[in-house]
Amino acid sequence: MPHTSLTAVRARLERFASTTDPRTVLGPEADAAARLLAESLQTSWSDEVAHAFGWFHWCRCMAQQTYEGPDFHHALELFRPLWARRPDMVPPAIDAVRPAVPDIATLTEDGPVVVVNLATARSDAIVLADGTATCVPLPRADLKSAADRFMAFSSAVGVLHDPHQPAEQRWEAGTVVLDTLTWLWEAIAEPVVLSLGIEPGGDPLPRLWWCPTGILSFLPLHAAGRYTGGGAQGIADHVMSSYTTTLNALRPKDAAHDRSRRSHVGRDPRLLVVATPQTPGAAPLRHAAADAQALAELFPRSTVLTGEAATKQAVLRELTEHSWAHFACHTQDGLLERTANSLVLQDGSLSLPDITTLSLDAELVFLASSGSAAGPFHLADEAHHVASSFQLAGFTHVIATLWEIADGDATEFTTNLYGLLAEGVPPAEAMHRVTRDLRERYPRSPWLWAPYVHMGS
Repeated sequence: MPHTSLTAVRARLERFASTTDPRTVLGPEADAAARLLAESLQTSWSDEVAHAFGWFHWCRCMAQQTYEGPDFHHALELFRPLWARRPDMVPPAIDAVRPAVPDIATLTEDGPVVVVNLATARSDAIVLADGTATCVPLPRADLKSAADRFMAFSSAVGVLHDPHQPAEQRWEAGTVVLDTLTWLWEAIAEPVVLSLGIEPGGDPLPRLWWCPTGILSFLPLHAAGRYTGGGAQGIADHVMSSYTTTLNALRPKDAAHDRSRRSHVGRDPRLLVVATPQTPGAAPLRHAAADAQALAELFPRSTVLTGEAATKQAVLRELTEHSWAHFACHTQDGLLERTANSLVLQDGSLSLPDITTLSLDAELVFLASSGSAAGPFHLADEAHHVASSFQLAGFTHVIATLWEIADGDATEFTTNLYGLLAEGVPPAEAMHRVTRDLRERYPRSPWLWAPYVHMGS
């Protein structure tokens, strides 16, 4: 988008600050301008675009006199990179309502939070637990080792999901994946659980939230362990792992509401099922239709959009009417591109701007699509992917994948997961139980159970 156009759009959006009429700030002209800015930001980051789009969300907050919810968080995320190098571009008033530094005691009421930072000089895990912060050195987890292992791991996963690869190459690829999980355990996860004094086999297992940075966000810390030799041993024996993109993402909006939300997960939800067995230019998902039918039978209040009915407009409309959502479709991968990933629907794609402009009060979304929790490589620190977008849109729990999953493998995971959810098992625990069961049955085949991650409370 030309700079002059950006300037004009920004000026128009900034004028919304002087109005208290929500019809103006939420009108079609503003939405159209914001969508142009979002698309520009998605393909090529610039301070000017971030500033203009941040102002759009900030003005919506002011027009409606509300400083909670997706608009405010979008504004913060867009202004965050500008605070240090361009403070003149950040609205001064935002500091007055900006969330305070998260209280560690509140954040760690349900379990530790671990921020992992790798650098060339040194690497550390910042372990937040019991109201305190502890720095755990990670001398074996240097940045170069992580980068080398990520590249080898990504290539190996690609080989394992290519049925045309020779058996010898698939065996070698499997060894690379297992070696990577061993390194994650020995270099990062094991020092963390030792510092916390968490023994294996607890009943119930405690919860732990990972907040990886940079290249680590593409690797499965929740699956770290040794899976060769005498038996499986790993992080899943010590804790139930979840992920968070930021510390503020774990802040409870309202304590009573949060407790109520957790206690009602799995009790007769309204489930939206989106399945695309055939989409132009993509491989068929042979199990998608059958999975959708099985979910509709398990949850009678379901709405199923499949085939030609799975359009962008229909999905966006139905998302506002359902507390749960399930997507069995392809993800348009942007890992090594300069564009974010998106969900492929029957008539196009559901992009990150499409998702993040929603304002929902929803419980659970399962993105049974390949790589929905992995964004573009050059934005590794920004958590710029489909899974985080659904979280920003208002979903409390997001279950997604870090890399490609086979159609048939996803069916077994989906069936077992929803069976537990229907019984009222909380999402993080349900996912942990299904993953651990698969791990015990197929310890040397982690590509069957390690891709799945849980994000949220």
